[in-house]
Amino acid sequence: RECDVAILILDAMRGFEDQDKRVLREAEKFNKGLIIALNKWDLVPEKDTHTVKEFEKYIYEEVPQMSYVPIVTISALNKKRIHKILDLADEVINERSKEISTSELNEFINQMLGEKPLPMKSGRQLKITYATQVKSNPPVFKFFMNSPHDLPPNYRRFIESKLREHYGFKGVPITMVFRQK
Repeated sequence: RECDVAILILDAMRGFEDQDKRVLREAEKFNKGLIIALNKWDLVPEKDTHTVKEFEKYIYEEVPQMSYVPIVTISALNKKRIHKILDLADEVINERSKEISTSELNEFINQMLGEKPLPMKSGRQLKITYATQVKSNPPVFKFFMNSPHDLPPNYRRFIESKLREHYGFKGVPITMVFRQK
């Protein structure tokens, strides 16, 4: 609860277990920066250039809503890539502190809505009037719209995905609040 960045260290030989998922979700619930470190990477047999990608794919399939969490392979015994975790933690801390001006955010939102307009609900077009970042460290965005309770969950995920695609927020949970305007 007191950290800025939580590093989940997994045993690469054991895989990604239910307890690991619970720990990851708990850290996300408290809006902590997140990193997954795959320890004992030196013991993984028959590694090739695709092994890391396959392991990442496996983890992201288990917790698809957390595909923003960076994964690093390490070997504590051999001290391989240990310093990369600290560099990555610094990067995640910087991402947590990122601030986007209201004008830039609204320009981005309008562009995004041009690509994929909000759906109709009960014969009415949903509209986002404007958005603002109300907090950083961790980032919180507030969206003002005509009917927030009608916004489907898949469109909320779309907005988060586009925010991440455009602004990064690597390893950082994003909170989005939708309010009636």
